[in-house]
Amino acid sequence: MPEEIFDISGKPANPSGWASLQKTARAIDQACLEKRLIAVWGHDDIDGIASTAIMLDALRGKAEAIYFIPPKSTTHYGLNREVIDQLLERGVSLLITVDSGISSMDEAEYAASKGLELIITDHHELPSRLPKAACLLNPKIPEEGRPTPHLAGAGVALYLAAAVDGGSSEDWLNEYPHHRTAWAALATITDRVPMTGENWHIVRAGLGFIEANPVIGRLNDLLGISCDQGLSPRIISQTYVGLLSSCNSQGFRHQTLELLRGDFDPGCWKELYSAEQLWLNRMEDEVTAKTDEALADPNPLKVLADDQLSWSLVGAVAGGVRDRTGHPVVILGRKNGLTVGECRGFEPFDFVAMLNVMQGFFLQHGGHKPAAGFTVLEGREKELIEALKKYGIKNQSLILRSKPSERIDHRFARLDEIDPILPDILSLAPFGPDHKPKICNFENLLLPRYSRTGDRYWLKYLMASQKNQDFVNCKCRCTLDVTHKGNFYLDLLSVNAIN
Repeated sequence: MPEEIFDISGKPANPSGWASLQKTARAIDQACLEKRLIAVWGHDDIDGIASTAIMLDALRGKAEAIYFIPPKSTTHYGLNREVIDQLLERGVSLLITVDSGISSMDEAEYAASKGLELIITDHHELPSRLPKAACLLNPKIPEEGRPTPHLAGAGVALYLAAAVDGGSSEDWLNEYPHHRTAWAALATITDRVPMTGENWHIVRAGLGFIEANPVIGRLNDLLGISCDQGLSPRIISQTYVGLLSSCNSQGFRHQTLELLRGDFDPGCWKELYSAEQLWLNRMEDEVTAKTDEALADPNPLKVLADDQLSWSLVGAVAGGVRDRTGHPVVILGRKNGLTVGECRGFEPFDFVAMLNVMQGFFLQHGGHKPAAGFTVLEGREKELIEALKKYGIKNQSLILRSKPSERIDHRFARLDEIDPILPDILSLAPFGPDHKPKICNFENLLLPRYSRTGDRYWLKYLMASQKNQDFVNCKCRCTLDVTHKGNFYLDLLSVNAIN
């Protein structure tokens, strides 16, 4: 996808101008007036958890509400008939999905047949046929007044929460509860949607709210994380995301969701942090092994099958292999007795289009163009693997154009030449997919001895340490990014000491 040009001086779309949003808010308001029991159906990733938290917060004080987040161990994505029955037994009469449901055609019809009112809010790619629901809210459905079609699920929930509250101010992002904007920003960063349009505004407003949030403050104190220099999407991705993703849903309770709502259990989060460190070590080993396996395969679409790989690692390993090989990757594993897969790649290669071509192999499939998933019909695994490989060969030219960029935006001889571009960097931040931080090439940069790819250096530190005897001259390529507090930093992409 080409980088989107947008006006950073503008305002995000007003909730009052999105007709489907207003219709959905009116339906929720009516249910609240009638004192009906409402259930929010989420998804077990940070976007789905944050979406659920935002929606529950919007309902607080207006209606009794419960939530359900399908555990990662389930093979079915989206709505589930058995759980719908459980909700009905509890007295639920309105079900609101967040970050899910757009592909749940059969389950939506089942809910309608049981007299359960259904509101579907989602942001995933649209299927060929839309599900039956009282209200259907997805920014990818063309409509005048909608925000960017690239909203994260939590972005959709944030808009809906504002509409339920009656939001119509031009500055609604800053006027409504800051913790909602914080969770939407966290989810927008995590779900890697384009950092353009409303997504940019949500993250720009939300970074400061994340830092100021008391829950994040307690996590920082517990784990020794410092926000003194400020936050950026890159820093968020490398600190909180793994930890907040490490909990598994128990269905009607989720530890991360309860944390966002203020239920802080220090012992639990210490344990999760220790487990996350072990998970990261295991992931690194698996990415290394799978990268070697992928590079040995001449097919441009890397298709790897491993029944022994823990399902919690499959998506992350696929992303790691994609980054190291520069090729789209499909990894198949086993989950509850069925073969399931995760796809990770680079646009313009479109995984959703690929899976749609092969839909006869799947119990279900869906996701985004660069990241998708599926569950395979039993007995069709070998046929699917062959079909995937043939698809890769047929679309080789498209895949080869999907490699990560090796661009360089600015070339400098020395660090002191960087000053003129810093104001522009600050005005354009935050950065993310389709609005990436600038890439700088330095011919002669003084860096601490033994610096290596992946190291981060604050610009103020480098400028203040130029005469340090432990610094050496280096040629390097790095990203130039900035936090919400205006502190610039370099992330090394490559570095070579100059003799």
